[in-house]
Amino acid sequence: MMPDDLDLASAALPLRAGGLDMVLHEGQLLDIRYAGLDIWRTVMFLYRDPAWATPRHVATSRAIDVREDGFALQLDGRCPAVPALRWNTDVQGFADGRIRYSVEIEVGSDLQTSRTGLCVLHPASAAGAALEVEHVDGRVSRTRFPERIAPWQPFTQIRALRHRFAPGGWAICQFDGDDFEMEDQRNFSDASFKTYSRSNFMPRPFRLDGGAVLRQSVTLWLEQRPRRNRRTLADERMHVTVSTEKIGNLPAMRLLAPAQRLAPRAGAQAASHVRIDLRAWSPATSPTPPLALHAFADAGVPFRLDLLLNDDAHAELACKALAAACSAHHLAVGELAIFPTSGRSVDTARRFFPGARIGGGTPYFFTNLNRMALPPRLDFVTYTTCPIIHVADDASVMQSLSTLNAQVATARARGIRAPLHVGPIGIGMSLDPFGVSVHPEPGYPMAMASEDPRDQAMFGQAWMLGYLCRMAAAGVTSVTLTHADVLDALGALVACKGASIRKVRNPDPDRLAVLAVDGGKTCSMWFANLSATPQHLALKLPWTPQRLSLRLAPYSWANPAFP
Repeated sequence: MMPDDLDLASAALPLRAGGLDMVLHEGQLLDIRYAGLDIWRTVMFLYRDPAWATPRHVATSRAIDVREDGFALQLDGRCPAVPALRWNTDVQGFADGRIRYSVEIEVGSDLQTSRTGLCVLHPASAAGAALEVEHVDGRVSRTRFPERIAPWQPFTQIRALRHRFAPGGWAICQFDGDDFEMEDQRNFSDASFKTYSRSNFMPRPFRLDGGAVLRQSVTLWLEQRPRRNRRTLADERMHVTVSTEKIGNLPAMRLLAPAQRLAPRAGAQAASHVRIDLRAWSPATSPTPPLALHAFADAGVPFRLDLLLNDDAHAELACKALAAACSAHHLAVGELAIFPTSGRSVDTARRFFPGARIGGGTPYFFTNLNRMALPPRLDFVTYTTCPIIHVADDASVMQSLSTLNAQVATARARGIRAPLHVGPIGIGMSLDPFGVSVHPEPGYPMAMASEDPRDQAMFGQAWMLGYLCRMAAAGVTSVTLTHADVLDALGALVACKGASIRKVRNPDPDRLAVLAVDGGKTCSMWFANLSATPQHLALKLPWTPQRLSLRLAPYSWANPAFP
């Protein structure tokens, strides 16, 4: 028996149902596993406002009964910023391994929303796994989770999902109270497949009527259990081996400067990527677009310019004015990305910038690139990512790194052969594709915040090292950062632009990032702990017979000097 006044906002409550282990935190069931195998990542109730922002959800306990083989929890939920919405959650776990998560939603007055209801997340590691989808009309589709990232919802009108999570292991989740559908959240850098209610193909936002009471539930269970792997680990260290084999090159690292907020900046790492946002400009009101490039006058180093327009009808006037401004300030344009990217806008950019490489794609997220048709003969293709579009906790931010290789592989599978320039990226969201202003950081991790304090902390530097490690392995040409603090901290790595990367045997890339940058006779090693627990590393390096060790604190990084 647990106290019924448990602080669910700060405490993580371990739970067990039969052979399933999980954690309750902030009213959500997290990391539902069997014998250490990920089966479901999250079961939760979610409210998103008309602009798709997620206000803070608060859960308090009414009754908590936790046993060795099960549990019964009664929780009250609310959004302090949305007083019209309250919900009651019952979560039950049974000795036979069944879990039932049900919610009753009370709407106090008319309320606009883009999503309100239950969500179940399968881990991204399920990609390619066998899957059976029972639809609301009784049909059963025998298929697989998408291996390449699905641009649109792969499954709709879902009543139940049965998937293979291990050889011999099958799991089922069954939904009640609404029609559900699935989206591939790797599009947005979330390491999951999300199943949710009310189709995205229906109009949004929509209204919840005052006085309405909505009920939804999901039941989870293991239909077939795999044989347990009973290994005892005598050595808890992670064994890392560096090879002499070269497997790619370190992406060039750049720094973004939005032209509307330019300020001269001292220091060795000057901005090399300028974004000019003219989406609000119209030739009808101002024949000459406002272009602030004086801070880069006589820089001498070719820049990348991103030109954001409301539509390609403005490309002629905007490119003409931009070329004149660059000439007046003696600014060398090495690359220019133009948005929207159409045959018309690209041809216009080539005429006014004949010496520059002309590219495009999207200034937004991979999902936008994954859903668009690109004109031929682009010199490069670009998109960006953000790890806090849906959730913002530390673990989810780090888990987002595991989706990056799948994004690049999907782009290549779609026939995109041009060099990939990714960014600007940071933990905070610099541009919102949903058409509203992104929210400032409220003082705690929040989805879709424009500023995230972790970008200026060691956490953000460790995340960026993990990002570069994934992008180097994927063959990305350059990565643009949004925060100079991160670039300054990784200054020695920035200077290695284009250097060869050595092959590394890393036993757990989701918890540890390792970059081995070849320097000819030397090799620089960069390590980042992507987990919330300390990591003890045992290192085998080709240039020394010594067995070396390294300890990394949670969410930290190191660039040690080895003999």
